[in-house]
Amino acid sequence: MPELKSLTGEKTLKVLEKMGINSIEKLIFHFPIRYEDETKITKIDDISLDRECQLEGIVETTKVIYGPKRQVISDIYDDTGFVRVRLFYFFPNQLKILSKGNRVRLFGKPKIYQNKYEFIHPRFKKVEPDTPLSNYLTPVYPLKKGITQYQIRKLILKALKSFEIQDTIPQKIKNEKKYDEISQSVQQLHFSKFDKEADLKRFLFRIQIDELIANRIMAENSKKLRKKINSPKINFEINQFESFIKLLPFSLTNDQKKVIHEINQDFKKHNPMNRILQGDVGSGKTIVSLISMLPILHNGLNVVYMAPTEILAKQIFENAANVFKYTKFNLLFLSSSTKKKDRKEIINMLSGRGIYVIIGTHSLIQEEIFFEKVGLIIVDEQHRFGVGQRYALRKKTESNFFSPHQLMMTATPIPRSLHMAIYGDIDFSTIKTLPENRLPKQTRIFNEKKRDELINKISDYCKDDNQVFWVCPKIEIDEDKASLTSAEWVDNYLKKNSKLNVGLLHGKLRFEDKSLILSEFKEKKLDVLVSTSVIEVGIDCPNANMIVIEHAERWGLSQLHQLRGRVGRGTKKGMCILLFKDGMSEVAKKRLDVFVNNNDGFVIAEEDLKIRGSGDIFGVDQSGEKLFRFFDINILDNEIIKEANEIAKEMVRNNKDNCKKHLERWFTLPEGFSLV
Repeated sequence: MPELKSLTGEKTLKVLEKMGINSIEKLIFHFPIRYEDETKITKIDDISLDRECQLEGIVETTKVIYGPKRQVISDIYDDTGFVRVRLFYFFPNQLKILSKGNRVRLFGKPKIYQNKYEFIHPRFKKVEPDTPLSNYLTPVYPLKKGITQYQIRKLILKALKSFEIQDTIPQKIKNEKKYDEISQSVQQLHFSKFDKEADLKRFLFRIQIDELIANRIMAENSKKLRKKINSPKINFEINQFESFIKLLPFSLTNDQKKVIHEINQDFKKHNPMNRILQGDVGSGKTIVSLISMLPILHNGLNVVYMAPTEILAKQIFENAANVFKYTKFNLLFLSSSTKKKDRKEIINMLSGRGIYVIIGTHSLIQEEIFFEKVGLIIVDEQHRFGVGQRYALRKKTESNFFSPHQLMMTATPIPRSLHMAIYGDIDFSTIKTLPENRLPKQTRIFNEKKRDELINKISDYCKDDNQVFWVCPKIEIDEDKASLTSAEWVDNYLKKNSKLNVGLLHGKLRFEDKSLILSEFKEKKLDVLVSTSVIEVGIDCPNANMIVIEHAERWGLSQLHQLRGRVGRGTKKGMCILLFKDGMSEVAKKRLDVFVNNNDGFVIAEEDLKIRGSGDIFGVDQSGEKLFRFFDINILDNEIIKEANEIAKEMVRNNKDNCKKHLERWFTLPEGFSLV
């Protein structure tokens, strides 16, 4: 197979690697998130508000306006009317294209300003009267900074010409199920003109069912593996820990007690526990995980706890230090910010004889880290770690004698309909009830035009010893997403237009700076903490009882729920303010309506299932380490799950070579991975 570097240079290879693309096959299986129709021209008289279209016309005038915001305004006409193009960021060659008399073709979404249709930053090029139109829909791919849509399309076209896609599903099964060839589906999804939506769904289904089969092969393998390995023997009596629980400054809920019992029952079995603990935001999962460590530690074994972010890992470490202050074992913390001298000391302790709990980030799976006698691994916010990362942690913690118990936790409720499809080989525990002193949160929607009115209300609110999170979808004021309000802009605006003490927190800051800003906020030196979604997981500031979320219409329901979970964690009622821009889509309105009227994360997750899929055609985000990149959870039913299960079992039984190839296509398999 030709290598990826035969198609492009070193600089682009690095960007592709950040996107999880390290082979030609991975590039070919990087699919569009949507399509743009550049196969036809729409007359200016026929355009519709907020609906993407392609126009062709003659430039009437173009002028550069100087002022607080330098911009270009260009008027373009065809035989039915005029439209205006507005650019806030531009280059000399763009001005040249928009010279008077030039024929241009532009693609974008029209808005109305001063009773005229206007395109802000459309895509445009100079054309001749006989310049042909595209004969297929234009694919739009998820990208990282450093590569353009044009470049990725060109690369994928090259890849499709140089690489023959092998089908990993046996021919007999394909014939029986009447599946399209994978090569045909891939080709059609990248470069085709769909006359009917049914054609798109047909080709997409082949990709989706392949991904579901890969998931089921992995689950089948995991199930067989668990039956073959032993767990550490844990001897304990529950009353040993009752005195410890009595020392806690709060009472456990019935759900928490039930989950602790379920975990303890797993510890008594011969095979390792493989359990997911799901619980709504603020339901008390962390304390359950800490109490679950006690039987392991009392049996002379160690515990490894991995969290997705340094902020969350540090907060868990501080909570554990407080909860375990009267115990004798070592409590360790490891992250990329740990100083070299401390790191060396910690690494030595990990392979020593003492009993320890180590809490950390991805640093725990680095090559030089070795563990001894691990009885339990805990993975917090498990959906943020990839299959490879979880596998690497398990392999690092296994010994020649046993494999540790594994507890995974998530604050993103998993709807019942997904349990079997995704986690068929894993046991579930659920915490639904919140601690007794929690009050229901109130959620309100504000048009961003009322920003100043909101700031005045927040100023009064903070005088009464309250604090506020203000969350934005991006960090910097930049060209790429000029229409999105940035954290930097809000930070500047609040400092200029209020007397509030404001801090700025985002992912690009050094860990020490993040910790300092969070400490100042917790110590009430700041009234408002302006942030990106870095606060989404695990940040606990009980005095912060209001959160403002910019561009609420752009966030997913689960993210909104996670963000709202940052407030109302003390004895006061939490308040969530959703700021939105005019021109919200119907799907966004429906989503926000569900969110405003529900505080229960499980209800929100179920409603999210009903709404999702009516936006982007692929329905599921390809980015990150999500379980499904393409499979549309809306089409889940028992027949499809049964079909995928049967195919996976048959492949595991009769065709292990194909199984391995199939898994490599869908997952980044860790080194040393093998099928049982």
